Amino acid sequence: MLPRLESLLLLSLLVAPCAAVLSMGCSSPPCQKILALHGGGMTASSFRDMPGIQDFMDRAGPSYEFVFADGPYGGSAGRLWIKDPPGGKGQVTTDPSFDEESTAVLDGIVESEGPFYGILGYSQGTAATLSYLSIAPPGTFQIAMTFCSYVPTTHQGITERIEAAAPYSIPMYVYMSTLDFIITNCMTNEFAALFESPTRATNDDGSAGLTGHAPPLEGAQGFEELASFLGADHGDGSYTPPAVRAIEEEDAGCPSSVDILLSLFWWVILILVLLLLLSCFCCYCCCCRRKRKAELAPATTH
Repeated sequence: MLPRLESLLLLSLLVAPCAAVLSMGCSSPPCQKILALHGGGMTASSFRDMPGIQDFMDRAGPSYEFVFADGPYGGSAGRLWIKDPPGGKGQVTTDPSFDEESTAVLDGIVESEGPFYGILGYSQGTAATLSYLSIAPPGTFQIAMTFCSYVPTTHQGITERIEAAAPYSIPMYVYMSTLDFIITNCMTNEFAALFESPTRATNDDGSAGLTGHAPPLEGAQGFEELASFLGADHGDGSYTPPAVRAIEEEDAGCPSSVDILLSLFWWVILILVLLLLLSCFCCYCCCCRRKRKAELAPATTH
């Protein structure tokens, strides 16, 4: 059997050439490169086209190049960085190399497209970012940025590998929204706690849109913090992350997905209830009219 390192190198040679890579920006080279990892069920192009990512690339300017990569799992309709456990999300995996094809893809991209200044992840791409940071050589990236972040706890082997490498000293921007009913704030706080001095940005003023599960738009809470983080010099000690808010503490409570959905769509529920009541009232009126008609109808005589 091949040693572990040689196996990964061989796998990277087999998988990396098949990975779709889209590069955007960099009209004023030399440029600093950002490796961008999409969410689960997305593709490199659909992640690139998200409004918040478009706004971020516009703000970053011509001296940055964004390299969007496709996850190795899934089909043309949507790609994954980490497959679901074979028995479903209710079952955990214990193999620390369960995402080895993703590792091979990223190794190949770093080798062929690097060097990279930063890595950027969204949703499942944040789990892939964290997984890769746990094994990537120091200095592979200078900064990291994530939106809607979580630790892949359904994959126990990967999580143990991630936690064994913590705490991470790389400068990290972590964004979340209180309206995100897919990745809860508790999940993101657990993610951020693995870093020594993360830059936290939380959207809690309603400007995140209906779902909150998306990168911030320009003008929305969290966007300026992202732009400042990217433009800062993280090597000379001049950048200081903002103070962590109470809602961003690891032990802070968070509403359930059901509570968030109710807070977002209470008006839909109200309309449905009113329509149901109106329907019941109409049925009652119709029955009353029929009964009244039957009572007034002349009796038939033979």
